[in-house]
Amino acid sequence: MAIQRFAIPADVSKTGDVSRLIDETVSHFGRLNFLLNNAGVLHIGNAEQITVEQWDRTLNVNVRAVWQLSRAALPHMRKVGGGSIINVASTLGVVGARNRAAYAASKA
Repeated sequence: MAIQRFAIPADVSKTGDVSRLIDETVSHFGRLNFLLNNAGVLHIGNAEQITVEQWDRTLNVNVRAVWQLSRAALPHMRKVGGGSIINVASTLGVVGARNRAAYAASKA
């Protein structure tokens, strides 16, 4: 069996991009069996250094995108009788690190 290579540029923090990403994937492969949530944003800085925009971007990619992608994928997985969703986290969600305020919060 030949490996199919397929890439779709998308900003997983945007609902429209998430819908398009899942729809194009299902259209290309004919079904959706699994979802790997592995996107992540890391802005260096402590709570006083991180800007509101950096905080929002980190939470939108590292947290909201996991929910949005899972929500968009689930109906397609149900159609084929199931599937797997794998969420990649970080040890920084459990153990803090210097200058990782937004990232650590998003992974916890």
